[in-house]
Order: sequence, then structure tokens, then C-alpha cells
Amino acid sequence: MTKKHEALIYSAVGLAALFLLLVAFNYLAAGAAVRADLTEGKLYTLSAGTKKVLRNLQAPVKVKLYVTSGEAMPVPLRSFAQRVDDMVREFKAVAGANLVVERYNPRPDSE
Repeated sequence: MTKKHEALIYSAVGLAALFLLLVAFNYLAAGAAVRADLTEGKLYTLSAGTKKVLRNLQAPVKVKLYVTSGEAMPVPLRSFAQRVDDMVREFKAVAGANLVVERYNPRPDSE
């Protein structure tokens, strides 16, 4: 076997090993639930008091979220609605089954 073929085999084995390492790391990392709020001002970080209240809910609490989606909503309201939806998701992540979120998409100018 020539040096060129030997180097090619080592490269292929190295790439396969790297691929297997990446797959294994991804599999292990998927099992660990890590959440990080990287926004300026920590917009989605809940306070200790909020977390305590959400964890200690005695009965299921229902939150009804009315948001018109699509082009009918002005852009500034769309971004605000997304922030509210993200915050509700944070509440749900802490409260678990005791927070029931119902999302509604009403038609514009309807009752």
C-alpha cells in the first residue's frame, strides 16, 4: 500500500470517528434539558417568586391566549404577541401539567 492510500484511509477513518463522536455527543446532549436566556435584560428569565408560585399550583390553572396570527396583525403587535407566547411557554415549562394553555386565533374585528 502506498503512502497516498494509507493517508486516505487514515483520513476516512478519522472522519468516521469524528462523525460517530458528534452523533454520540448529540444523543447525550439531547437528554439533558438546558435552558439559557441569552437576551439582553434577561427577558425570559422568571424570578424566584414566579417559579415558586408556578411550582406550587394546587390545581390546574387555565390560561386562554387570544392572538390573531397571519398578515392581519400589524408587525409591532406580532412581535409583542410572540414575546407573550414565549413567556407563556416559560410559565408552562415551570408549572408543568398544572398550567393548561389554550391558544385561540380569532378573526380580526370579530367578537
